[in-house]
Amino acid sequence: RMELDVEKVRQTVKVVALRTGMKKVQHVLSLVPKEMLFHKQNLRPVLNDPNDQDSRLILLHPKVVSSLDLVSLPETTRTILLNGCSGMTVSDLQKSFKSLKKKALNSLVKETEPLVEPLFFDLELTFDNLSLEDVLSLLIPSDIPPISSFETIGHILHLNLRDEHEPYKHIIGQVLLAKTPRARTVVTKIGKIETQFRTFAMEVIAGEDDMETEVVEHGRRFQLNFRKVYWNSRLGSEHERLIGTFKKGQIICDATAGIGPFAVPAVKVSGCFVYANDLNPDSFHYLCTNAKLNKVDHAVLPFNLDARVFIKMIALHPPPFPPQSSSSSSSSSEAAQNVVVSSEEEGDAEKKIEWPFDHLVLNLPAIGWQFLDVFQELIPRTSPLNKKIPMVHCYGFSADPNDEHAEYQRRIESAMGCKVEAVIKDVRNVSPKKNMLLASFALPLPFPLSSTTTVGTKREEMESSKERGLSPERKA
Repeated sequence: RMELDVEKVRQTVKVVALRTGMKKVQHVLSLVPKEMLFHKQNLRPVLNDPNDQDSRLILLHPKVVSSLDLVSLPETTRTILLNGCSGMTVSDLQKSFKSLKKKALNSLVKETEPLVEPLFFDLELTFDNLSLEDVLSLLIPSDIPPISSFETIGHILHLNLRDEHEPYKHIIGQVLLAKTPRARTVVTKIGKIETQFRTFAMEVIAGEDDMETEVVEHGRRFQLNFRKVYWNSRLGSEHERLIGTFKKGQIICDATAGIGPFAVPAVKVSGCFVYANDLNPDSFHYLCTNAKLNKVDHAVLPFNLDARVFIKMIALHPPPFPPQSSSSSSSSSEAAQNVVVSSEEEGDAEKKIEWPFDHLVLNLPAIGWQFLDVFQELIPRTSPLNKKIPMVHCYGFSADPNDEHAEYQRRIESAMGCKVEAVIKDVRNVSPKKNMLLASFALPLPFPLSSTTTVGTKREEMESSKERGLSPERKA
């Protein structure tokens, strides 16, 4: 197992340096464009001259300036640095250096001798000066693919390593840990997300084995156990975008709420009321915790149910807002399950539905679209007195990389058992041939089922369509 020794991580680079007197440093820095200076972590572009205590060395970036004639610099800058301002006036200088104040120009114009002496300088960079990419390039063979990105979840760093990285995973983790402030744990995913609750097996490759953490997303705090629940920090902008379409006072039905990334800001930012549900008991626990943590528990009613059961329960027996009971969140979920059971026992199959929510969110990309089949039963029972036509927002993937939107539309309609007018947008790129999509559409008006078609046969058709290749890929 490789161990990181920061004292041995060093790199020497040859740079062009401008030797100048101590009193002329500010003049030189005012003339050289900032992007041409050599900036590194914990290293200023001005160093003491090891050969002359009265001189300073101004370092130029080796990728921009590589020769002592300074031809890469702007012509006027080069002329003044190498020859001084002899024959120039303040007006001449002002035309080329408009940002300089008059006092600086009056002082600069008096410099009639060369300001600098260009020279090559061997600069030794230490671990503290080198970037994460620089360090890894020194420690890992060049034929191994570089680490392109990682996700930050509180104090946890999560990255997906390739097979080629396996021999170097611990040194990669140690470098990440050393180079990332406040990081205490580095994990890599093992295999794919194939569990019921979207969690995945992971290996700690550096630091503490501590998965209890807290993240802040647009000012909202979320506590979670990264091993037990699903969280993706890259979806923050999408959370913010969607809740921006909600209006104050609307009721949101979040059927796969996770730990609350939509539910919490829907109340906090948009002033909505939220029925929030997740089947994962751990997600439900943190959903309740985060609602209280962000002081929105008065407007978030949490449930721990199957998504289909939850949607049907909200449609048939919506609990009132604000919650009438002072009971705990867990007892609210138990009561919700009892409502579903009792509704079946009461035989209210003919009950007309007046939609109690304005938006339904299904954020379970791998299989979320399949839950839409619950509407095959619910839509025909919609009351003609319905005052709301809810919007559905269903995240998912397409099985056809060549025609993603059309294929995802077919999935939605296969589950719904009817045509829908969906607006489909790309959310984020998951892999080179896989995009996360969002289909948004208004729930259709009641649609007639033919005398030979039942909800059961519609579901059989959907299962058949999955076997023909319409089944979504699991999220990697």
